[in-house]
Amino acid sequence: AHHDALGCVFTIFSLLLDFFLKAEDGIRGRLVTGVQTCALPISPPVSVFSDDFEGGQGGWTTGTEGAVGTMWELGLPGVGPAAANSPTSCFGTNLTAIYAVDADVWLRSPPIDLTNTGGATLNYVEWRDIEATFDSGRVVVLDATDNSEIAEIEDSIDGFSNGWENVSRQIPPAALGKVIKIEFRFQSDNIENFPGWYIDDVSVTVP
Repeated sequence: AHHDALGCVFTIFSLLLDFFLKAEDGIRGRLVTGVQTCALPISPPVSVFSDDFEGGQGGWTTGTEGAVGTMWELGLPGVGPAAANSPTSCFGTNLTAIYAVDADVWLRSPPIDLTNTGGATLNYVEWRDIEATFDSGRVVVLDATDNSEIAEIEDSIDGFSNGWENVSRQIPPAALGKVIKIEFRFQSDNIENFPGWYIDDVSVTVP
């Protein structure tokens, strides 16, 4: 930087961040202030995985470890949201009925390669109507080699959403440098049933 312009205003996309620096000019023996404007190029996040569920189930898998009567299903919702987020298909805990008692169902993504990443973010859209406190959803990261749990992203997902809501969560450092799966798990108790939990437009991005 030129010694007569000791400050710099960095432009990051449309935001301006002003730094004002004061320094003693040793040549003239007086205090000078300089401001310079320059652009700092920042690359947008890159998607390493994305699925809007319009192409079918693909590599997504579902299963249950609870009572019968509840499963993650793919298609057009008939109970809960009036429609998928974009545009016709989503996953939900029973598309045409409320969830049953004693559910323990999981939805797992295909393998996602994070071996060369130093940071990653999980993004998805959810609609939920889940009995608060007693029933809940949970999002975790699994090791793709054996489906063992690596880290938890979020737990105690319950209550009622205001329509479809965007969710963005950092993937924990323990999952970086690995091939992973994302698991959405829903569990209910033995009383009270609600429309459930719906997931759409899942992606993983890296800086």
